[in-house]
Amino acid sequence: GYWYPSETGGPDRIIATHRLPAGQVNRTAFAFLHSLPAPHREWGPQVWQAMKAWPALPGAAPQGGKGRPAGKPTLSRPQPATGMRTNIVHQIKGDEADGVLLLLPDPGSVQRWATADPATDEVLRVWYVAVTRARRLAAIAVPEDETDALARLLTERQVPVRVV
Repeated sequence: GYWYPSETGGPDRIIATHRLPAGQVNRTAFAFLHSLPAPHREWGPQVWQAMKAWPALPGAAPQGGKGRPAGKPTLSRPQPATGMRTNIVHQIKGDEADGVLLLLPDPGSVQRWATADPATDEVLRVWYVAVTRARRLAAIAVPEDETDALARLLTERQVPVRVV
């Protein structure tokens, strides 16, 4: 929101619109997040200062306070281990899990999956890594109006599908 205030949609759409290499965007995001202190009561202003000082990606056009973090962070209490873990795709390369959930929140993700060229589309390769880590179950979350298209795409490729 801060670096691309006029954009709608998630990072995939910004990457496509500005023709940014997904690897560069991911490395920049991870480096920025890694540079932040652990959340505490006055965390928001520190994040804001860090955002303003961070070198922008190509095409970024911050506009004043748009995208500024608001409110106080929710500081969670430590929870006992449940046997579940969350990772981003880049953390699980070469690893496996009984179940994997891939979130595709941007409209048009199913169409992209169906028609884009994995040889040139880094995002498709990342999605492939995610779903191939699953030993027993790969769940894909898409906008509700895209569930039928995803079910058809997977069924055409003889992938068992259950829409819930």
